[in-house]
Amino acid sequence: MKTPISSLYQDKLIDLAGQAVKLERLELWDTTATAVSKACGSSVTVDLLLSGEVISAVGQNVNACALGSASSVIASSKLVGKSYKEIYEIRQELLNMLQNNGPVPRGEWSELGLFESAKDLKNRHQSILLVFDAVLSALGK
Repeated sequence: MKTPISSLYQDKLIDLAGQAVKLERLELWDTTATAVSKACGSSVTVDLLLSGEVISAVGQNVNACALGSASSVIASSKLVGKSYKEIYEIRQELLNMLQNNGPVPRGEWSELGLFESAKDLKNRHQSILLVFDAVLSALGK
């Protein structure tokens, strides 16, 4: 019988988390921010290069658990070309899925559905959201 925790840590999620070591910080950036999970101490630092109000390049330093690492890897390829509003909206969709039994995000963000089984593991939500919190903080400066 699968428990919520065993359902969460799927091979795909673990594979994604392992890719976080390949993420690198930018040498030159317009804004940067770090988000830290109070629950586990995981942290994600993002560096953003901007073209107006849109992200044109992303760098990351991820010192996080498997959830924070996997979420950072998923976001890393999707953040370029996005604005504060778009990142805020996807964070809200992800939060809605986790806290309110909302639908899995669609389109290019559908891979975030990997975290659907974390709905009942509220102490894991902050780690999943770290990369989005860091990006919003950087863009809000």
